[in-house]
Amino acid sequence: MGYRHNIGEKTYIGVELSMRKSYTDYIDDVSGTYYDVALLNESRGPLAAALSDRKLDGPANPYSGRGNPNNNDNYAFMQFTFSRSIGKIEANASVIGQFFSGLRAKDKCPDY
Repeated sequence: MGYRHNIGEKTYIGVELSMRKSYTDYIDDVSGTYYDVALLNESRGPLAAALSDRKLDGPANPYSGRGNPNNNDNYAFMQFTFSRSIGKIEANASVIGQFFSGLRAKDKCPDY
């Protein structure tokens, strides 16, 4: 979903919001069960052990549930744009008209 507005003869500003649904629950690394911190420290080192459980109220029970495995992760982007056309086509020309004019051989090179 988005909006684009002409602010000059060949200049646009816009905003766009896009949502993405993933089919995994591992994007945020919160799914499955907690590892045994002692075993992880022994096999992968203290940094891996410290990063495996970031709870503020103390370590979790090993092998207890972590997150909700029934809900997959989702994420969103918000994008602000500023663009300037460098060709002969004016900013207020329709997008469909620009596409179909590109299919004809009468198009000219842009002036620079």
